[in-house]
Amino acid sequence: MKIGFIGTGKITNSCVRALAGKGHNIFITERNVSISTELSESFDDVNVCPLDFIVSESDVIFLALMENDVDDVLNSSPRYCDYNSSTND
Repeated sequence: MKIGFIGTGKITNSCVRALAGKGHNIFITERNVSISTELSESFDDVNVCPLDFIVSESDVIFLALMENDVDDVLNSSPRYCDYNSSTND
């Protein structure tokens, strides 16, 4: 399965470590450079990718973002996202 993570903080770090090496292709964003670099260097099946790639290529996507970052991050990829939290409460 192709699994994407948008956001690379503590939650993504833990989830990726649990999923790595189990036959998945894992795509992560580079929001936290130190965590994304560590994960991609530690596991052959983890790749740092642009948001557009993660959205278009993943079978499942996990959003691991702080609430105040959701609008900015999701709207940074207008090709795939038309997200406005004020209309999606």
